[in-house]
Amino acid sequence: MREISAKFFVLVTCSCFLLASALHQPNPAGDNVTKSCVPREREALLAFKQGITIDSYNTLASWQRGQDCCRWTGVTCSSQTGHVVNLDLRDGALVGQLSPSLLSLEYLEYLDLSWSFLEGPLSIPEFLGSMKNLRHLDLSGMPFSGIMPSFLGNLSYLEYLDLSYTSFSGNVPPQLGNLSNLQQLGLSWVQKLYSTDISWLSHLHLLEYLDMSSVNLRAAVDWPHVLNRLPSMQAINLDSCSLQSANQSLAHQNLTNLVQLHLSYNRFDHLVASCWFWNLSNIESLSLFGTYLYGQFPIELGHMTSLKDIAFGKNDNRAKMQVDMKDLCALERLWLEGLSLGNAAELLENLPKCPSNKLQVLNLRDNRMTGILPDRLSHLTGLDTLDLSNNNITGAIPPGIGNCTGLQVLDLSNNYIAGDVYLGNENIFTNLALVNLSNNHIRGVIPRGVGNSTFLGMFDLSNNDINGALPQGIAQLVPAMGSLDLSNNHINGLIPQVIGNFTFPLESLDLSNNDHNGPLPQGIAQVFPNLGNLDVSNSHISGAIPSEIVNSSTLHTLILRFNQINGRVPALPKSLTFLDISMNFLSGPLPSDFGAPNLKGLNLFSNRISGHIPQSICYLQNMLVLNLSYNFLEGTLPECFQMPNTVFLLLSNNNFSGKFPSLLQNCSNLAFVDLSWNQFNGRLPQWIGNMVYLRFVQLSYNMFNGYIPANITVVPHF
Repeated sequence: MREISAKFFVLVTCSCFLLASALHQPNPAGDNVTKSCVPREREALLAFKQGITIDSYNTLASWQRGQDCCRWTGVTCSSQTGHVVNLDLRDGALVGQLSPSLLSLEYLEYLDLSWSFLEGPLSIPEFLGSMKNLRHLDLSGMPFSGIMPSFLGNLSYLEYLDLSYTSFSGNVPPQLGNLSNLQQLGLSWVQKLYSTDISWLSHLHLLEYLDMSSVNLRAAVDWPHVLNRLPSMQAINLDSCSLQSANQSLAHQNLTNLVQLHLSYNRFDHLVASCWFWNLSNIESLSLFGTYLYGQFPIELGHMTSLKDIAFGKNDNRAKMQVDMKDLCALERLWLEGLSLGNAAELLENLPKCPSNKLQVLNLRDNRMTGILPDRLSHLTGLDTLDLSNNNITGAIPPGIGNCTGLQVLDLSNNYIAGDVYLGNENIFTNLALVNLSNNHIRGVIPRGVGNSTFLGMFDLSNNDINGALPQGIAQLVPAMGSLDLSNNHINGLIPQVIGNFTFPLESLDLSNNDHNGPLPQGIAQVFPNLGNLDVSNSHISGAIPSEIVNSSTLHTLILRFNQINGRVPALPKSLTFLDISMNFLSGPLPSDFGAPNLKGLNLFSNRISGHIPQSICYLQNMLVLNLSYNFLEGTLPECFQMPNTVFLLLSNNNFSGKFPSLLQNCSNLAFVDLSWNQFNGRLPQWIGNMVYLRFVQLSYNMFNGYIPANITVVPHF
């Protein structure tokens, strides 16, 4: 949803920005400059540079003494007078002090210091209020805090003011109402800012764009009446403003030029049809996510023929909604989420029926839709995104979907779709970047058309009834794929050997809960050098863990539990944070050097591992979960075993011996401890009762003696 606002901001502000750029475009090469810069202004700019302590992008590298400042990066001069009129250092990430030397740039009209870290005394330096010729001021993303200064109201020529993403607090100064030439005002995501009375806005008769997202306007109950006095307004963005209602009655509608209205994440909690804006026929973008509006859409929605984007959802709607959009021929993006929309076929019949269908994004997820998907989807040939996930759709995927060859995102996950995994036309994969068909009842084999994709980055067929073997050369089929999830299916046979000198960008591979057999293929770490997550659990895998896996520099999660893997526990990749090889046939001792200093979870439950716990385990200071239960380990815990972060320590059903491990009192975060079915002996220590996070202790079937410490009964979480 946030994309609507971002994209539409560009459209709405385009004309003003292009005009400003044409007049004041920075000219590092000095094209068409006929006057050299004024020496006093050059000195002012050099003084500004002197206050910069970090210039990561070398933005000011061209600012050299003795050079013409009109040729410096970010500086534009008047071709007639040589005076600096434009200083554009946006996104420069400059760090330092905001020098008052800028006050010497008397003819400066355009100042953009956005997304730098130029500090004054907490707030905007007062000298900026004296730069009377400024027409464009952008200080967004700067580290200013405290009360927003009222002296900004002195900049009477300002046409553009953006203070978004700063840390100001308190009331928006009503003096901003003095900026009678202002056309664009951005105060978005200044989350400690509020305004109890926005009547000052009504004085900004030329205002075209207003973004006050996240400014608290709870007390501004008359906000529609104030905005209705601004006939020049083209875009209003008041997302997350704590507005209480949108059902005010307006005697006359003056906002005839309004094309964007974003009111998402306010709590209106009244009938959607009672809102004041439904007769604004020129609206192109309307966003009403999370507004608690309910009831039926009004008839007027079907007459808003200029609509390109509409976003409505997550509103706790209390009844089935009817949506008639047959005549909305300009519609490009439709988001309707978290509603009750009834039958899928009926809903799709109410989408635009126009000679030239412009619909590009159709998002109807989380709508409790029922029924089957109609073949009418074949008419939506301009779609690049189709998301019907988290509904109750049944039946097969209609073959007509194959006509949507421009699709980039296809998400039909979490439905009851059955039938073959056939998308009507194998060419549909040509442009697809994301396919999610998980959690359905789809059967058949992996479609060959996957190999036609150059861009497919994520493919998820998990939790279906897919069968057959993985195609040979599957790595070559998906050259751009970053994530492949085929878990919880009935895929059988060997995992194909990945061979050759090619490498592929796969980052996550999940083949768990299938019917594979044979070993993990050799060379997997070389062919997938970016692999971070590998899960082949519960898949009948046998043989040893490939030895070269230790050389991976990216693998952080390796899950191979419940297979038939044998051999020894190998040395681990340094990047590994979680390893689960439980319920296999691993034997022999643990590696003398685990080699994974950032390991947080180690699960070797139910194997045939023998010998002592090596000293190297003491280096695993980030360990949260350690499960060595049901093995043949013996001896005592290493004296260095002091893991302050460990929460789960499970060592049951081994041959450990000795006194109750006193070093456990240094494991201050322990919550679950299971030492049962070992040969520990001696008395239980009193300090067990001091372990404030302890919730579960299992010590049965050992050789402890003496009394149970009384204070164990007062452990807070027992």
